[in-house]
Amino acid sequence: MSTTSQATKPPRRFAPLSASSSQVHDAPKLRGIVFDMDGTLCLPQNYMFKEMRSKLGIPKSVDILEHILSLSDKPDDSSSSSSPRSRAQEAIKDIEREAMDRQQPQPGLNELITYLAKNNLRISLCTRNFELPVKHLLEKFVNADARSHFHPLVTREAQGIQPKPSPEGIWACVHAWDNELEDAVKSREALQEYLGSTSEQDKVKSCEGVIMVGDSVDDIEAGARAGAATVLLVNEENKHLLEATEWPRRVDLSISRLDELADVLEKGFCGRD
Repeated sequence: MSTTSQATKPPRRFAPLSASSSQVHDAPKLRGIVFDMDGTLCLPQNYMFKEMRSKLGIPKSVDILEHILSLSDKPDDSSSSSSPRSRAQEAIKDIEREAMDRQQPQPGLNELITYLAKNNLRISLCTRNFELPVKHLLEKFVNADARSHFHPLVTREAQGIQPKPSPEGIWACVHAWDNELEDAVKSREALQEYLGSTSEQDKVKSCEGVIMVGDSVDDIEAGARAGAATVLLVNEENKHLLEATEWPRRVDLSISRLDELADVLEKGFCGRD
């Protein structure tokens, strides 16, 4: 999918969710939303990434997860199961566990999730974090009725799925919706078959009714490459991302707090020109 072809496309649109809307809309219906976690469902904790890079001895220009995967997974010796990769993985998990205890929800979190659930929209989560902080946030800050609508939860530990900015996690979410698969992201064989045998065109088409909400360039790029509309939750550290004009880093819509999106969807989503 070329930059040129994306640049000539009209703004992304979805029909209003308002039941009282009397207008006839030719915009497609929204199926569901995939959320990032860190900085999106909870307040940003960007100090984590500085601590991780310091611990790993890598500069800001190096992707943390790519660096870890580049390390050897062979044990140091026959008497130990420890390897350079496993030690690095545990080092960043230690930092994430400490940050987990300081998590604070984004303003409007429950209001938005409750609204989406009431309108029978699919809700998923795709994060570069691991599973424990995800469950902690949902259980501590999202009410039980709304929490039950999150499916699936795709973390970096999901087998057979490349982390963002790869679009695979978003495609995996939609694949689970389409097939009502409770364990869709836990079956390596099923996912590899889907991701490997389905054409990119078909996977992109499956996301025509999907929105990706995040706060980072990885979120926006993953969403755009997947075929989803992209929404940036703006803060002081990421507002420069609104300046991007080229696909796949161009943002379709921006919000300053989560429950703003409910009002947008109620009236009808229309991306930036």
